[in-house]
Amino acid sequence: MFKLSTLTQALTIAFLTGCTSSGSYTGQLEAQLGATLPDDLRVIARSEPTSTDMTCQTFDATLDASGAFVLNGLCADTTYALSLSNKTLLIEGINKVQGTTEDTPATLMKVWPAPAGNGVAMLSEGSLKSISTYTDIKKLQLLGTQEEVLYPRHKPNSSVVLEEGNYLVIAGQNTLSRLDFHPLIEEKVERSFHDEYTLGPHFYIGLKFSSNTDVERLEALLDTAKVTNVMSARMAVRYIAHDALAPGHYALMGEGDKRMYTITFGPQPLETVSEN
Repeated sequence: MFKLSTLTQALTIAFLTGCTSSGSYTGQLEAQLGATLPDDLRVIARSEPTSTDMTCQTFDATLDASGAFVLNGLCADTTYALSLSNKTLLIEGINKVQGTTEDTPATLMKVWPAPAGNGVAMLSEGSLKSISTYTDIKKLQLLGTQEEVLYPRHKPNSSVVLEEGNYLVIAGQNTLSRLDFHPLIEEKVERSFHDEYTLGPHFYIGLKFSSNTDVERLEALLDTAKVTNVMSARMAVRYIAHDALAPGHYALMGEGDKRMYTITFGPQPLETVSEN
């Protein structure tokens, strides 16, 4: 007589019995920073850890016109992690729900526009545009010392401009912990450096000259009240408002980087590109 394997028996029993008790979970999505909830957006609930009962593993629900959804049939004594079918939208928080035998009260969930992966983007009117590094980072030695001077290969004439209502979006914990802002300080006269190197009018990273040998190190002062940090199960994301830094040009870079992002907070006069 043909005998089912243990695995086949288990799957067959799970299929025939299904959830012995179930309930529903009701939620309400609230879009943030101009995010749009598309008509075909689905809320997905996956058992965590993956349930051995196939009928308890995954559920999904669509939204009504108000952004509300209902996940029906969740299995009791099973934990579900919630996510969205659109990877450019992020549910704030670590959203795990417990399958119950009774209906649960509706839960409000904030949804943010976010890159699908780690990186830097600009958010304008709810739409995200990925940003690439702008230019190489060059090095010199200050005249008379071994102190390092950093500057962008190109002046920030066509860098990303954050105007009113825009946000700079930095996604991913590693990206957030690595990148820092540094002011780009314009120097309008030629400067001399170690080994008889000279550089005409240019911008320097966090460095203000009084003379060829006297400099002041400056820092970017970020207004934390205008910065929003959002944590989710998928990633950490930071939203930086257009006025979180004083108007000007800034380098966004990490220690040891060979290239940098150039971000302009507030409209600035156009500059001439330098190939030095």
